[in-house]
Amino acid sequence: METKTEEKKLPERKRTFKIEANSYDVEFPNTGQLLEIEILKVQLARGQYNEITNAGTINSNYSRLLIDMIAVFTVLFPQLKKDMNVKTISELKVEDSKKLLQLYVKEILPWMNLWMDVMNSDDEDEIK
Repeated sequence: METKTEEKKLPERKRTFKIEANSYDVEFPNTGQLLEIEILKVQLARGQYNEITNAGTINSNYSRLLIDMIAVFTVLFPQLKKDMNVKTISELKVEDSKKLLQLYVKEILPWMNLWMDVMNSDDEDEIK
């Protein structure tokens, strides 16, 4: 009996996201951008990222998602600040942050998680 191996496909490297009237073509972060996102998370949390993550409260979970979202948007969507007329993403009004957070949780985070699953896989043949 012949066994067929299923060829695994990488997630889309580039995606387009629509935020209000603007569209943003975004590529999955390169190595430096991945590091920059993680460093920015710790900076935004003032060194307390793990404590916020482990607090387990409704507010801490929301705050952690905001931190993650701000870091990702800052690195991968550099034009967004200008388009939203702010110096930093963290200056957005809470209602604008909520809209971005919904996009982040529903579209951006799942896409990035697909990539991170590949990157964290032990399967040497998976990355092609």
